[in-house]
Amino acid sequence: MLWWLLVACTPKPLESESDRDGDGVVAREDCDDNDPLVFPGASEACNERDDDCDGSVDEDFAWLVDEDGDGFGSGTPQVFCEPPGEGWAQGPEDCDDTDATIAPDQIERCDGVDNDCNSLVDDAEVMVTRGTTGFSSLDEALASAEASTTLGLCPGEHPLTQGLTIANGEAWTWIGAGPEVVSVLPATDVTAVTLQDGAFTLNGIEIKGAQATVVQVDGAGDVEITGSRFTENGQILRIPEKAGATTFSARSTTFVRNVADATLIDADAPVMNVEFRDCAFTANEARLDDLPLISVWSNIKREASLLVENTTFDDNRTHRGKGYGEPLVPILDALWLSQVTVRDTTFENNVGGGIEASLCTDVDLTRVSLQGRDFSGGLPGPVTDRDVYATALRLDILDTIRLDNVTVEGFTSPVSGGAILCTICRSIDMIDTVLHFNRALQRGGGLWCFNCGDINLQGDCVFSDNEAQEGGGAAFVRGEIFDFATTLIERNVAERGGGLYIDRTEWLADFGSRVHDNVASESGGGIYVQESGASFTSFANFAITENEAPNGGGVFVDFGAAEFATMQIEGNVAERGGGIYVESEQMVSFNGGTVAGNQAMLNGGGLFLGVSADLTALKTDFDSAAGANTPDDISAFGTPFSVDPGATVFCESPSCTITVP
Repeated sequence: MLWWLLVACTPKPLESESDRDGDGVVAREDCDDNDPLVFPGASEACNERDDDCDGSVDEDFAWLVDEDGDGFGSGTPQVFCEPPGEGWAQGPEDCDDTDATIAPDQIERCDGVDNDCNSLVDDAEVMVTRGTTGFSSLDEALASAEASTTLGLCPGEHPLTQGLTIANGEAWTWIGAGPEVVSVLPATDVTAVTLQDGAFTLNGIEIKGAQATVVQVDGAGDVEITGSRFTENGQILRIPEKAGATTFSARSTTFVRNVADATLIDADAPVMNVEFRDCAFTANEARLDDLPLISVWSNIKREASLLVENTTFDDNRTHRGKGYGEPLVPILDALWLSQVTVRDTTFENNVGGGIEASLCTDVDLTRVSLQGRDFSGGLPGPVTDRDVYATALRLDILDTIRLDNVTVEGFTSPVSGGAILCTICRSIDMIDTVLHFNRALQRGGGLWCFNCGDINLQGDCVFSDNEAQEGGGAAFVRGEIFDFATTLIERNVAERGGGLYIDRTEWLADFGSRVHDNVASESGGGIYVQESGASFTSFANFAITENEAPNGGGVFVDFGAAEFATMQIEGNVAERGGGIYVESEQMVSFNGGTVAGNQAMLNGGGLFLGVSADLTALKTDFDSAAGANTPDDISAFGTPFSVDPGATVFCESPSCTITVP
C-alpha cells in the first residue's frame, strides 16, 4: 500500500525539459523540438529556416554588395545559396564601401578616419604607418621598411635614433598625417637623411632639435620639402662639391630659430637647381664669421640655378667677414650660377647683408624689398658699431643684372655701395627701384657701380636720403651710362657729389631726370664729375635744382670734358659757382636749356670757371622764370659776365666773348 502511494506521488516531467526530437537539446533551448536537424549549434542550411536557433534565417548565405572591392560590403543583405561572384561579400559590414582602405580588417591609422570600422577614430597604438601596416615608432618603421617607401607619421613626437640612408635610386617619402603637429626629433649625433642616390620627400612634418646635419646629400638625387617646418636645428642641408646632379626644393616651409656653426643651407654641387617658394626664414643664425645663412655655389661651368619666390627673411643673423673692417656677410650668397632669380621676397630686421651674387650669368630681382635699420627719423650720427655694416645687394662680375621694383632702405657699408655695390658687370637695368636712407663710408650711399657697362635706369627710380663720402645718391666709376629716364636723385648728402659722383664715365646721356635738394660739404651739391676719361661726360634733358655745396652748388666739373644739353640748372646755392663750378682745363659746352636763379655767395652765380678752361654756351638762357643768377651769370678768369637771352658765349683764357644775335 505504501509503495502505491509513493508511485502515485512521483511528479510528471515538465514539457520544457523534454527532448521530443532526440537531438540532445531540451525543448526550452531548442527553437524547434520537433525537428532533430534544428537546434543551437546546428549548421545553417540555405532553406529559409533558422537551423542554428540564433534568430537569423540563412545568415551564412547572406551577401552584401561590395562596391569598393575590399572584401566587405554594405546595405541590405541578400540570400544566395551559391556564391554570387564578384562585387559581393560576406562578413562584417563595411563602414565606408567607397574606400577600399577602410574595412573591418584594416590597421587603424592616424588620419582622422575610422579605418578599422570599430566606430572609434585613431584609437590604435600606431605612430607610423606603411600602407596597411602600423608601427609603434619611426625607428621601428625604418628598420622594417622596404626600399622606396612612403611612411605616414601620426601627430606627436617621433624620436629618431637611427638615420635613413637612401641609395640605389630609392624614393622615400615622410608624410605628416592629420592637422596636428608631427615632429621628428633626431638624436644629437644622427643625420636624419643621407641621400646617396635617389629621392627624399618631406611633407607636413616638423624637424626639431637636430644637432647634426638634417639632410646630407653625398651623391645625386632630389630633395623636396613641402608644408614642413625646421625648428631649433643646426645645419639643415649640406650638398658638398663632390655631389652629383641634385635638385633641392622647399615650398610652403618655415625655418625658425635654427642656429648653426656652419652655413644653414649649404649647396655646393656643380650641377643643381635650388628653389625656395612661399617659405619663411625667421630668427635663424649662421654663428661663425664669414658664413652666409644660405649658400648656393657651383663651378666655372655655371650649370646651377637659384630661385627664391614669395619668401620672407626676418630677424636672421650672420657675422662679419674674416678681414678687418669687413661687413656682415649676406643672408643669401650665390656663386658661379647660370641664373639667380628672386621674386616677391622681403628681407627685414636682419643683422647681415641681403643678397650677394658673384660670377653668375644672369641676376633677376623683381619686387624685392630689403629693409635694414630703421632710419625713418633720418640718418643717425657717425656709425661706430661695425656689427651694423652690411650691403643689401652685392653684385660682382656678372653678365646681366635686372632690378625691377626693388626697394632698399637702412643699410650701411664700411666701403662703397650702402644699398647696392656692383662691380664689373656687362649690363645693369634698374626699373622703378628705390634706394632710401642708406649709407656708405666711401662711395655711393645708394648705389656704387664700378666698371659697369650699359647702365639703364628706367621707370620711376628714386635715390633719396642716402649718404656717403663721395656720391651720396650714387657713384659711377669707369662705366657707360645710357639712360636715366625719370629718375629722382633727392636729399642725398656727401662730401663730394651730394647726388651723384661720376668718375671716368665714358658716356652719360638722356637723363630725363631730376637731381634735387642734395648737399655736398665740399663740392658738387648735385653732381661731381671727377674725370671724364677718354671721351667726355654728356648730360642731357634733366633738371639740377636747389642743390647746395661750397663749390658748385649744382655741378662741379673737376677734370675732363663735359657737355650739357637742354638742361635745367636752377635754384642751386654755393660760395662759388652756384649753378656750375668748372675746374677742368678741357672743353665744357652748353647747348640750350637754362642756367638761372642760382646763387653764389662770392662769385659765379650761374657758372664759375676756376682755371683756364674753354667754355662754349649756345642758346642757353641765363635768366628765365627762375630769375637771374646772383651775383652774376658767369665768373671767368676773375671777371664777371652777364649773358643776354639767346647769346652765344665763348670763353678762352684770359677772356670771354659774348655774341648777341
